Amino acid sequence: GNGVSGSNNLALVTGPGSVLGTATFFLGFSGAGNQLIVSNGGWVVNANASGTIGGNGSNNLVRVTGPGSVWSNRFALDIKSIGAGNVNNRLVVEDGGQVFNTDGSIDGLNGGGNNFALVTGSGAVWNNSVDLHIGPNARAALVASNGGSWLTFNGTFNPGLSEFTPGVGWRHGSLPGLSSVNNMSYGGLTTIDR
Repeated sequence: GNGVSGSNNLALVTGPGSVLGTATFFLGFSGAGNQLIVSNGGWVVNANASGTIGGNGSNNLVRVTGPGSVWSNRFALDIKSIGAGNVNNRLVVEDGGQVFNTDGSIDGLNGGGNNFALVTGSGAVWNNSVDLHIGPNARAALVASNGGSWLTFNGTFNPGLSEFTPGVGWRHGSLPGLSSVNNMSYGGLTTIDR
């Protein structure tokens, strides 16, 4: 998806021993509807740079699913869209899949937005070894459900936090400016939504 015409492509990395190695990784740099699916113990290793889902494209998806399935980025992972009409870029980590990076970001610029990450199912983890930023430039969401979790050393959420607890319902907190959450793992059904 490296140009406007680079749309609706699929890369599938599946099964133990299946490895896709990249120096840098962009999904949907300018195209739409591109997918990377890592499943059943497959690995994608971005050895020298950051990973990006979106950029100037829309409706791009990375799905990491099943025990032993890994997407590893040496540096940051950005889920974003730039420009009006560029929306709905997504990361889905499910059922034992794992994603690793330093800084993580879900955001948008210049009218792009509605990007999100879903971490769901037992053993599913999005591991941010440094910071995780949600917003503040566009509507962005992170959901962890059904035993999925995300880890971050520092999390910044702007401007607010909504949390759903089964049997309790929704709680809404106000986090003016930026709020830090240190050395924590979050699970349950939790949405950080701007």
